[in-house]
This record gives sequence, structure tokens and C-alpha cells, in this order.
Amino acid sequence: MCCDTKIKIAATVRELLQTRPITKITVQDVMQRADMTRQSFYYHFQDIYDVLEWDVSREFREKLVYRSDQPFECWCRDVIIRMKDNQSLYRKMAEALGRGKLQELSLPYTRPQMERLLYGTVVEEDLLSADEQIALDFASRTLVDSFLTLMFSHNKIDTDACIHNICAIVNILQGRDECHAHTAKRRVAAC
Repeated sequence: MCCDTKIKIAATVRELLQTRPITKITVQDVMQRADMTRQSFYYHFQDIYDVLEWDVSREFREKLVYRSDQPFECWCRDVIIRMKDNQSLYRKMAEALGRGKLQELSLPYTRPQMERLLYGTVVEEDLLSADEQIALDFASRTLVDSFLTLMFSHNKIDTDACIHNICAIVNILQGRDECHAHTAKRRVAAC
């Protein structure tokens, strides 16, 4: 029941974000539209920003989850498609929370993906050298920043161009030459 209430509140905030800026959304607006009491809101959340942070965290946990059977390129393609399909809403949520908070919330999910790309598997943190940790952190933050740059762009996301760029990066990071780019593109097409 608790989670259902939180989900309903978050869905209502998302709905209101479609038509007005976050600064114009009040707890009263949310709870009135959700047909719930203000007390229910404050039982679960501190404010509207807390709702957004919880909602984004939940979305990341569900959508960015690491699956060992999913190639890195396919995972990236799925992220890009979700961003493209919801770019306006995600941009508003990102603007409300800020780049730093989104990066903090997404790193636990992007880090295993980069780890697999760089090292072939997810490695226990204490098994990586200090230099490997630095490289992994840099690559993970760069990936998140690239996704955030796409999301904040006022241009429509070009999925094909993004996939092409990801395949090129994967090839370089894995030491493949240009002729192996077709293999990566076929793997993405098979997703």
C-alpha cells in the first residue's frame, strides 16, 4: 500500500510537470489531483523535489538495471530510446533536480555497464587497481554526462547517430579497428 501511494503521488507530479514548471506545482495541487490527503504526502515525502528524486531513483533502478546477457551497445540503445520517447519530461525532471543529482543517482547503474565494457565483467571494487578505479570512474561519469547532454539538448535525439557514436566508442575502448564496427552495429540491430 505504501509503495502504491508513492507511485500514485509520483505519477501525479509527472502529469503536472507536463503542463507547468516544478516551481508552480504545490503539494495541494498534487494531492487534490491524486484525490489524497496532504497528510499522506508528508508521510512519504518532504517536498515535490523529494518526490522527483524518489521517482528518478525508482526509474533508474528499474530501467538501467545491469543484465549480464545484454551487450553494452544494446543497453545504451535502450537508454537512448527511453530518453528520446520521454525527452521533454526527463528534461524537466533533470532541470528540477540538477545535473549533479542525476549523475549521483545514475552512477550506480552506469558503473557496472562501463566495468563490463572496460574489463569484460563486473569486478569487485577491491580487485581493481587505483588506476583502473580512476579509469572506470572517469568513463562512467563521461557516459552519464553524455546521456545528460543529450537529454538537455533542445534538438530531437537522433537515435541512429547516437548508436553509431556508441559503436565507435566501444570499438576504440575495446581496441578494435574500424572494420569491426560492423559487428558492433549488427549486435545493436539484433537487440
